[in-house]
Amino acid sequence: MIKYRKMIVFFIIGVLLIGSGAIYTILSAMGTDVQEDVSDKTKTSVKKTRQDVSETDVNEQIESLISEYLNAKLADDISAINTYVNDSEYIDEKKILKQNQYVESYSNIKCIIKECKKKDTYRVYVYYDMKLFDIEQQLPSLASYYVIRQDGDYKIFFGKIGSSLQKQIQNMDKSEEIVLLKDSVQKRMKDIIAKDEQVRLFLEGLKSAGY
Repeated sequence: MIKYRKMIVFFIIGVLLIGSGAIYTILSAMGTDVQEDVSDKTKTSVKKTRQDVSETDVNEQIESLISEYLNAKLADDISAINTYVNDSEYIDEKKILKQNQYVESYSNIKCIIKECKKKDTYRVYVYYDMKLFDIEQQLPSLASYYVIRQDGDYKIFFGKIGSSLQKQIQNMDKSEEIVLLKDSVQKRMKDIIAKDEQVRLFLEGLKSAGY
């Protein structure tokens, strides 16, 4: 049970933080036939210099940004991570290194991209399967990011946001589509817990530790 206790710091942030800069949880579900393992390959970003790009172009660039960001985190590549965010001061290198003691890979990455009112800003909901060391079952995961266009490139935004934007993001997070997604996530995780002893023991380790 000791190894589960060591993982608590990482997974205790699995509570859905509606309205914050990110949702991070081991609970998620969104069916797809396409699988991509960012531990095995790095996608090349498509850079656009013109002001007007199609919705497909924007989605492709943002999806590439998210995949490359996760890949850089998994590789402990802090210099690369800094190129994918608006402000490197918010990157906690020690936290990333600690998380990567337990995360083996991310795969099956899919994005739901919602445009915000301000031009070139987006709320991005990201599903991926997370493989942990010593646990065979991949854990469904859901994250969210606020993405902006900065100097021609898309960046994951870390920092303070105004009350108007915060309210808008809260409304997006509470939309029927996203609520249904989170409900689906919770149902899938419950099914995994019921069937998989390794996962169940891990969660029981969290509970016994008082979390």
